[in-house]
Amino acid sequence: MAFVNVSKTLDFMRGAIGVRGNFSRMENNILSQGIQTDYRNDSFSLSPFVNGNISTFFNWNLKFTWNRAALKISDMSNRRSNDFIYSGNITFTPCPLITCTAGGEFYRNQIEEDRYKNMMMLDTKLTFNISKRVEISASVSNLLNRKEYSYTTYGTLSQYERSSRLRGREFMISIYLKK
Repeated sequence: MAFVNVSKTLDFMRGAIGVRGNFSRMENNILSQGIQTDYRNDSFSLSPFVNGNISTFFNWNLKFTWNRAALKISDMSNRRSNDFIYSGNITFTPCPLITCTAGGEFYRNQIEEDRYKNMMMLDTKLTFNISKRVEISASVSNLLNRKEYSYTTYGTLSQYERSSRLRGREFMISIYLKK
C-alpha cells in the first residue's frame, strides 16, 4: 500500500493546489478443484485539486479524480476499469445577505473495455440571510434530471457491475433558525 497527500498554499490566489493518491496491491492464491490459482488485485486513485478565493465575494474549487481497478487471475488476461470524475463549484457572495452556489460533477465510468458511460450532475443553491438568526435558501439538485448511474469495479476474484436509479430533479426551500 502507498498513500500520498501533497499540497501547497498559493497566496496570490488565496488558495491551494495539491494532489492526493493511493495504491494498493493484493497478491494471493487459492486452491480451486485441486488447481492452484494465483491472482492479483490492484487499486489506484489519483486526485489533483486546486481552489482559490479571488476576492471576499468569490471562491471556487476544482478537483479531478482517476480511479483504476485491475484484476489478474493466473494466465487469464488483465481485467481493468477506469473511472474519471471532474468536479467543481463556485460560490458568489455579492453582499453579506446573499450567497449563490453552483457546482457539478462529470463522471466518465468504464462499463467494459472500450465502453464508457458519461454523466453530468449539476446543483445550485441561493441563500438569503434575513437576519443573524434566520436564513432562507432555495436549492435545485440534479438540475439535468439524470436517472441512472453505472460503473464497473474489480474486487478480490470478482467483478462488480452496478447501475443505480437516481432521484430526479428536486427543488427545495429551507428555512434555518439559528440560536
